[in-house]
Amino acid sequence: MDKPPNTIYLINEGDYYSWCEDPAPGIGMEEVDAVRYMKMPVTVAKGLKMPRTVEHYQANAIRDQELILEQKDEIGRLNRRINKLAQRNIKMRKRNG
Repeated sequence: MDKPPNTIYLINEGDYYSWCEDPAPGIGMEEVDAVRYMKMPVTVAKGLKMPRTVEHYQANAIRDQELILEQKDEIGRLNRRINKLAQRNIKMRKRNG
């Protein structure tokens, strides 16, 4: 039995996909259209960054919502302070005429 190849390609052939050892096996096919898959040792694969999980994104969304609420509170506090200062400024201008 032959040893499996280290690299194979997923080729779009119009209505279906097929696996091939050549990234552009037919006339008019381009290498850039093929998806390359490479065999690698498990130790290398373990070192690769895995895609994020749904739980990861949910946790980030919750954290972001909490930050937004905190920022809204802070913005409200700052707006109230600005309004007080503006009112004070108006009173001082009226007084100083």
